[in-house]
Amino acid sequence: MLLPTTATAVLVALIISLIGWGSWASLFKMAKKARFELFYYDFNWGALAAAILLVFTLGMWDQKELTFQDNFILTGYRKIAWALGSGILLNLATVLLLAAVSVSGMTVTFPIAFSIAWAIAAGWQYFAQPGVNPLLAFGGAGVTLLAGLLAVIAYRWHRAGIALSAETALRADPRVKATAPPKTGTVGIILASVAGVFYSLFFPVLGEAMFGDNGLASYGAVLLAVIGLFASSVMIVPFFLNFPVQGGPLEVRRYFKMPLMHHLLGVLAGVVFVGGLLSGLVILGIPPAIQISPVISFLLSHSGPLVAALWGLLIWREFAGAPTRVTMMLAAMFVMLLAGLGIIAVAPGFGK
Repeated sequence: MLLPTTATAVLVALIISLIGWGSWASLFKMAKKARFELFYYDFNWGALAAAILLVFTLGMWDQKELTFQDNFILTGYRKIAWALGSGILLNLATVLLLAAVSVSGMTVTFPIAFSIAWAIAAGWQYFAQPGVNPLLAFGGAGVTLLAGLLAVIAYRWHRAGIALSAETALRADPRVKATAPPKTGTVGIILASVAGVFYSLFFPVLGEAMFGDNGLASYGAVLLAVIGLFASSVMIVPFFLNFPVQGGPLEVRRYFKMPLMHHLLGVLAGVVFVGGLLSGLVILGIPPAIQISPVISFLLSHSGPLVAALWGLLIWREFAGAPTRVTMMLAAMFVMLLAGLGIIAVAPGFGK
């Protein structure tokens, strides 16, 4: 298996993970009129193709060393079951997050989802890892949750402002059709919040598959997780087709009428997602001699949602024309997210 052998390679893997986790949803935004349910089918195909390609190339890089197939022989059935189960959790988290993006955009849904995921993960870290400072762990969790709350407030202010502008235009000219979205955008907030809970469960479950004497290596773990994701989509995606979060119900045959570009963007999104996931996992268990600063490693491996929020804010202009108070609230959100992550990152180094 191809694994990092230098500190520079570790840093490159973390940067790839940062870009992958932060950019895959932007490909959905590029397919401007695509329904997320149909886009997600192509996302699944891209994720599966990428996982298979990566394990049969990089996972078998040096036949003289341990390959992912050798690792499978040494792995117990229980570990394989944990990995497949993690894929189901990953699927639920990702499809809910994509549904939230389709309703409310990237700028706030990623921070809301992952502020919850990080807060729950901080609790897991304290109880599962000896030597974690409880004040820093739970303090960092509180700061990240506060950042998520700021995102909710900024979003609701922005939606209320859009609705008010539409009502003003309608009063000025009754012939103008009001097209403002709902004032609160509660659906997107709820979807992102539930997605965050599932993401917080995914990593511990995948950890059960990877750690231990007969645990899976990163390549095998990613392949099985993606297989779990792909297989569970058979039940999960049709649910959203029949009970959509936005618009009317869809029939599966609409998938075959999508433009080719939308299909390609969906497949590419799956490839980017899996590339980011694998890059973040290959650094686990590397020798101490090539490890970089634990704080830097933690920040790089967890800051993908900040990249996604920047995509939504700066590239897709989801808050264009927002008043100053909304802009200031979003700026505070970014500061609080970074601060919360930083506090959680240093918690293991300060003991109990």
